[in-house]
Parts: sequence; C-alpha cells; structure tokens
Amino acid sequence: MSFSGAIYSDKGVPKYQSAPAPTLMLHGTDDQLVPYNKVLVQQGAFGGFGPGYYMPQLREMQVPSLFHTYQGGDHMISALGSSPDARAEMFSTLDRLVMRGSKATITITDEYFGVPPTFGNFKETLVDLNIK
Repeated sequence: MSFSGAIYSDKGVPKYQSAPAPTLMLHGTDDQLVPYNKVLVQQGAFGGFGPGYYMPQLREMQVPSLFHTYQGGDHMISALGSSPDARAEMFSTLDRLVMRGSKATITITDEYFGVPPTFGNFKETLVDLNIK
C-alpha cells in the first residue's frame, strides 16, 4: 500500500521479474515531490518511476491491484492515509485482494476534492480534512 509512492532506481528502468504482492496505490497526477509517471536524470542512469508508469506492468502481469488516481491531486494525497475514507479503502482492498484472494485489477480515477492543498497551508489542510 502506498500513498504518493514511487520506485527509485539507479539500475535503469525497473522491471518485475516475478509478480509482486497485491498492491494498493493512491497517487495525485500533480504531485510536486514524487513523480506520477517517470523522471529520468543523469542521462537515464537514475530515475523515479511512479504508478502511472509501473501499475500498467502489474495489470499486464494480472497482479491483484487497486490503482486510485486523483486528477489534479498533489503530494498532500499522502496525508489521506489517516482519513476514514482512505482507511476504509485500504481495509476493503486488503480484504478483497489478500484475504479473499480476488484476482481483480481495479483502476479508479477521481477529480481531486476541493482545491488541491499545498505545503504552505499544511496545518489548515489537516483541519479541513478532519485529520488529527
């Protein structure tokens, strides 16, 4: 499970040799810290590979997964981990994909709710999201 996560590699483009565990990924398309797709630096010697890049690989491998994209969402998506809605999605995914062994690959795309928060108003954002 990851909120705004990516794979960083200094060994070139990461490719799965075998199917990973069931995966839940929530990520905003406008994340300013962690790439949604991929970023290559030093002429491709190092890169950050976000879920927009690697989740299609998991689908091709038929890895049970849920990929939830927030259009316009920034890195504050990572703060959603403590929200009741995000926890419900996490537990539901664990139950369905791990405990019950479903082979589903689910992709959800939502518009980001409200105005995407920024780090400048982090404390207010947590209050607005009712996160304590």
